Amino acid sequence: EMGRFFVASCGSYITRVADLKRNHSNNYCIVDGGIHHLNYFGQTLAMKLPVIAHTAQHKSGATEDWTICGSLCTTADVIVRKAPFDNLQIGDLLTFYNTGAYSITEAPYLFLSRAMPTVLLYSALSGPCLARPLSDTYTLNTIRRTEHGKTN
Repeated sequence: EMGRFFVASCGSYITRVADLKRNHSNNYCIVDGGIHHLNYFGQTLAMKLPVIAHTAQHKSGATEDWTICGSLCTTADVIVRKAPFDNLQIGDLLTFYNTGAYSITEAPYLFLSRAMPTVLLYSALSGPCLARPLSDTYTLNTIRRTEHGKTN
């Protein structure tokens, strides 16, 4: 667990609100990422509230609790429950802080052949640097043919 302790504060995960749903008194926010990008196993199945910044288009002063769900086709794709946000809207950005131990090193990126997110590294000396662009993974499951027509 010391490794998690050392890297926990070293990362942030930014995702966009893709859709909002209300079911009776429950609010659901679907983001364009999910548990295949950000995995809070250490937080007992999304029951604890991580540090999240909400970049909003407009704030109203009133907050509502939201369940943040990913875009995967599984009911397990819940990142966090009961996160309070002020006027959450489609297109807003959510930044999850302290994700160094729960994102790039632990999340199952290849789940359902979804795209792997862009990874930026940041240095106080040189600023942000692109480490990996958005990468499609479905190509890993395609047949490749050589110049002579043989399958690789």
